[in-house]
Amino acid sequence: MSTSSFNTFQQLFALSWASNLVRECEGSALELQEKLAGLLNGDYLNKNVGPGWSIVWGPAVWRNESDPSKPGVPDNVWFVAKHDSLATDEDTPTPAYVVCIAGTAGGLDNYGASVEDKKVDQVVDLNSWIPNGFTGGAIPAPTPASSPIFTGSTPYVAYGTSIGTHIIASTPPATQNDHTATTPCLSEFLKSLSLEANARLIFTGHSLGGALSPTLALTLDRANLLGNFTKVLVYPTAGPTPGDANFVSEFSQRFPATPIGEKPYMTWNRNIVNSLDIVPHAWCTLLKSQLKLFDLPTLYGNSLVNGRDVFLMLSAIEVKLLQLATNAWPTFPKKNVYVPLPSSIFSAETSPFPTSEDELWKVAVKNHVPAYFDQVYSPGYKPISGPFSSPGKYPPMALGSILHCDKDVPVNEEAATHLREQLNADVES
Repeated sequence: MSTSSFNTFQQLFALSWASNLVRECEGSALELQEKLAGLLNGDYLNKNVGPGWSIVWGPAVWRNESDPSKPGVPDNVWFVAKHDSLATDEDTPTPAYVVCIAGTAGGLDNYGASVEDKKVDQVVDLNSWIPNGFTGGAIPAPTPASSPIFTGSTPYVAYGTSIGTHIIASTPPATQNDHTATTPCLSEFLKSLSLEANARLIFTGHSLGGALSPTLALTLDRANLLGNFTKVLVYPTAGPTPGDANFVSEFSQRFPATPIGEKPYMTWNRNIVNSLDIVPHAWCTLLKSQLKLFDLPTLYGNSLVNGRDVFLMLSAIEVKLLQLATNAWPTFPKKNVYVPLPSSIFSAETSPFPTSEDELWKVAVKNHVPAYFDQVYSPGYKPISGPFSSPGKYPPMALGSILHCDKDVPVNEEAATHLREQLNADVES
């Protein structure tokens, strides 16, 4: 499949994937940044995304290390690409800037996995974080709400997601230890751009990037930093749920979902979701939702009869995730906090139910990454791997944080059973 034939959405998904190219590389933030820049500024974009693309900001790599020269894998990676003539709708092609955000890299103890993926037991009040009339150029660090009131009109976002959003908005590309940053942070860059007529801005990312991209778009729009663009669009894929019902309402008002095109991936301002992907089922506990944690034990056809061991394993994971997802509710009984963004859902080809942890892992990874390439391009399509990645090998991204949830913290079985029964009974919560 030639990149010259890629439609707009296929090009965007390829750009999103490009932000993950150094996910398995180790080095300082600066070394990882330079490695990715070398790839993106070579012939990678032309060969794997399509002609006409260039990098206009970044790439930036952030690592949660007191010593930035210490080697390790990246925690966050992002960059801005530009095309001078991209058709984002039925209008005439226009200049388009695309903010690309990587998914989770590294092991379970990495910051992206342990904090940005899983810190959902606390939330941030968007009205306090980015109040109406906000005029500052830099996005401030978020602070968890001490007593959130989910029954009102205040929008809330997961604390971990807000931390990742702040890092991406406010951290300039890495420099040598003794050098002052000369490149502005992303929010300052976007605000200061001298734009061509009708310029578009697009936010995209997969997995963790699928939660950070809509949250970043909403945060920067709230902060009045995107007014120079004629249109702002969001293209998240496989993202977990970042916020509550009021967050979804405000996101939908600022970025209305467009009609779904010929195929499920052809739409704007919706999370593109494989129904068999575990990650987008986090963190909703509403029975009426199409994407919810209650689906996990039977998602791949397991039951007490078929693949019992994996069914019990997924049930244990579900219990832990239910506890995490509802802990932000400040009182007892606990209720649902998180509501999925508007979604466009497709269903990948089903597999026989897994009968072991190894089989579960393979099926889950297949549905979190390769299934999206099959949907967006064609079955069996394989992207170019990054340095030190085996061809055809796909990263678990946020999936690793979820599948190992039952091993991170011991589960209180009595409390978990009570919570599950309560949430099952409280359909309208």
